[in-house]
Amino acid sequence: MELFLVLSLFSLRTVEAIRVDTPPVIDGKLTEPCWLENPGFSDFMENWPVLCDPASESTRVVVLYDEDNLYMGCFCPYKDSNQVVAWLVPRGSVGDGDDITITIDTYNDDRNAFRFAFNPLGNQRDAYLSEGGRSIDESWDGVWYVKTSIEKYGWYAELAVPFKTLRFKPQDEQIWGLCVSRWLDNRAERVLWSDYSPEDFGRGTMIERFGTITGIHGIKPGLHMEFLPHLTQTLHMGNTDPTSAGFEDISLVPIQNGVIGLDYKWAVASNLTMDITTFPDYGQIEADPEEINLSQYETYFSERRPFFTEGSSIFDFPYLDIVYTRRIGKRLPDGTEVPIFGGGKFTGKVGGTELGFLEALTGSCEYTDWYGNQLREPLYLYSVGRVTQDIFGRSKIGFIATSRDKMEGPYKGDHVAGVDTRLRFTDDWDLVVAGARTFYSDTAGTPDSLMRRGGNILGMGVTHAGLFTYGADLFYTDSTANINAVGYIGRPGRISGSVDFNYQNSWNDKWIRFLSAGIYPNIGKSLSDSLWSYGAYSSASATLYNNWAVWLNGSLENSFFYEDNTQRLTKNIGTGFTSNSAKIFYGGVSANTWDQYIYQNDPLYFGHVVSINPNFGLRIAKNLFISGYAALNRTFYGDWTADTLYYPQWMWTAGEGIRYTATNKLSFRLNLEQNTDAERYNQQLLASWEIAPLSYLYLASTMNLSGDPNTATPLDVEVSEVAFYAKVVYLFRI
Repeated sequence: MELFLVLSLFSLRTVEAIRVDTPPVIDGKLTEPCWLENPGFSDFMENWPVLCDPASESTRVVVLYDEDNLYMGCFCPYKDSNQVVAWLVPRGSVGDGDDITITIDTYNDDRNAFRFAFNPLGNQRDAYLSEGGRSIDESWDGVWYVKTSIEKYGWYAELAVPFKTLRFKPQDEQIWGLCVSRWLDNRAERVLWSDYSPEDFGRGTMIERFGTITGIHGIKPGLHMEFLPHLTQTLHMGNTDPTSAGFEDISLVPIQNGVIGLDYKWAVASNLTMDITTFPDYGQIEADPEEINLSQYETYFSERRPFFTEGSSIFDFPYLDIVYTRRIGKRLPDGTEVPIFGGGKFTGKVGGTELGFLEALTGSCEYTDWYGNQLREPLYLYSVGRVTQDIFGRSKIGFIATSRDKMEGPYKGDHVAGVDTRLRFTDDWDLVVAGARTFYSDTAGTPDSLMRRGGNILGMGVTHAGLFTYGADLFYTDSTANINAVGYIGRPGRISGSVDFNYQNSWNDKWIRFLSAGIYPNIGKSLSDSLWSYGAYSSASATLYNNWAVWLNGSLENSFFYEDNTQRLTKNIGTGFTSNSAKIFYGGVSANTWDQYIYQNDPLYFGHVVSINPNFGLRIAKNLFISGYAALNRTFYGDWTADTLYYPQWMWTAGEGIRYTATNKLSFRLNLEQNTDAERYNQQLLASWEIAPLSYLYLASTMNLSGDPNTATPLDVEVSEVAFYAKVVYLFRI
């Protein structure tokens, strides 16, 4: 019997989807004959902490379909009573507690997959996987439905995914990859249904190891059109002089900046999609579960505008953000947002060829730069083209081209062309090579145009993944290789190399459940520097038997400082712990110390910084969560007596958050932050209501209090800015 169990863990997993004439009622009960009479699959194995160990609890999943939807019924029992852990949270943040994650490779190409996750209270989260599972895009949002129920000895779920939400090959018989995993929070154990082997430990998500769904015939997405109109508006009240009464600056967002707009999606075929937008939705207060951004341009979060997120993984390029869509409709230094008059995008996959094309036209506007100069942002046309081809089974080669063309006055164009390849030799060896060339065109004939010559960029790396992970990377950019017109590069004109060595392992019955340790040497220099910088970073972390985590890290760098053309040794050491986040109350503390150089004309002053950072989380109820953090820094300036007005010895920042989730669809958040260094305090309040699938009403407010950072009275602040924000977006689906 034991031998049969072991052999079954490593057999190829296949499930047949059963066609039903009458669709099941999605209510989370699983009492209908279609769920009870079909066996589905139950041969789950452990994925964490020990890959391929037998699962401690049974799990059964049944797969059904009809003309319009794919259905799954999930039976998640426990041997003991009252073991289910569930917290009510907003969509997109399933969080701690039990969950089920279903990942479907609809092309069966071992490269891309749709992911759907939910917890016992029906909270939803989704994502799109690419690069064989190495890349996860959590900004993808799909329309799908789930209902759940909790009983004394487990929980149950019914899932319905419309075929309109998925992309798949236009053929009669569909064979898809499938991975289903279940997290058991009380045991800190994840079990899954997939074809992993013990040798796959440390390799992350591997779509090629998924099981298989068969039996799906004669499905089509049908006519699939989506219209997503939105209405947003912000009332801003500011005061440049906090000591005066009232507000000097009261304004609304201009209509041309996207107050009213529309996104349109048309599934040309089951594997090809066209997107069109005019004045796309910029309001990104929903982008992060713990932050609120009331401007119409997302500054700090991942791209969430629906027009840009559809099929966005096709534009990924190794080592570089050649396509950084937040450049399109960017926010200017004085807060002015560049309007997007319109855009179009075509994405999809035909055979082994993946395609992506994007065009967007942005408007012109006046603004003030950081130095008070009055400038004008011209009319620009942004263009992106990307093609990749699958080769050798699990490898690919690709080409990308981007352009930003000035559409008024003397012509100027910023262009980038690049090629890349990812070669997968075996299950654990990867080679990535990428190169790009920037070049410019300018009809003005000005001296500046002579300086705008292009430059080269090259990156390459090799990686071995597993219990021992190691690899090496090289990266080079010319000083004139600036891709920031459409993409993002922090420091052009640099050459660098790094080597990685990492070991990780896990156990079920030891006082350490997981251990990871690594060392990462590096070397690099700016092309203008006369000397190299080199050093190494090391880290070690462990998860204990009680699911507490501890870590220790440090670095030693011999860094070049161009200010005085010398090399100096710098050190950084950090340690900390966090308690079990599955508990009602949890917290942690991290401590760090590092060397810091301060340039005050001449000479160079040297100091040390010590930082203590506590944090906590408290679940007062299943739907009420309070969190907090703080950062306390103490700077030691050595022999130099610093002016504490400009270089204070003590600095601290603190933040608090309250999240109340009334239902799966309605939530409220309050965030507070205090920063004594910048003499700035802010408060943000958000109410979010999901009216219908992917249709929302948002109401928010923010209040900033500012003081004078040139005084020694950090609590002497006045209200400097207040904003009220409203947004409604509604999805119409045909």
